[in-house]
Amino acid sequence: MLVNAVLEKDRHADGLQEAIASELAEIRGFFCRSIAAAQKRREVSKSIKANDASVHLLTVLMGLRVLARTSVERELLRSAVEVSLAMLGLPGLREAENAISSE
Repeated sequence: MLVNAVLEKDRHADGLQEAIASELAEIRGFFCRSIAAAQKRREVSKSIKANDASVHLLTVLMGLRVLARTSVERELLRSAVEVSLAMLGLPGLREAENAISSE
């Protein structure tokens, strides 16, 4: 529903636009806090600005949600996630999936 609201926000009343902006800021804040926490645990390089990376991740998330509605190409979606994980210096999806399945 958030993606629909974002895509059609020009049609909505000001109150809804403010709610959309607030929700997007909350998601971005979550990403920023998560990246900062990972940096403290030395899982993500401190050379990456948490604020900039959080904007990137929010953009990727919204893009993935739109693409998921219009495309069934799973590899297209996976490749976008892989690039984001690599940017943060985190293991790729296959490596993470293998680690989870071996537990």
